[in-house]
Amino acid sequence: MSLDSKFSKLEEHKDSKTEVNKFNEAEHKNQTRRTITLVFLIGFFLSIGLCFWAVTNYNHHLIQLTVETKDLSCKTLKLWEIKEILSIILSALASSVGFVLGYYFKEQSS
Repeated sequence: MSLDSKFSKLEEHKDSKTEVNKFNEAEHKNQTRRTITLVFLIGFFLSIGLCFWAVTNYNHHLIQLTVETKDLSCKTLKLWEIKEILSIILSALASSVGFVLGYYFKEQSS
């Protein structure tokens, strides 16, 4: 093998290595957008699940306390309703999730 062929192979190897390591801005943007959307959606559905758990847990303990104390005339204690709690959570989070989903899918179509 001649010295010229060794240098040409070295240059080819060097060129192929730099192509692999190049930063792809469009792919990086898509990956970041995908990650942000996934985090928001997971958080949104976890907060809904946490809401169901909290209402069930609170109501269970309230009923248990009432039965243990045998005080059925407690007018000050009120059970939580899932509809009220969900309306508060959804009104706070739905617009943010809608914005993130719109941002994600707007860039997908372009």
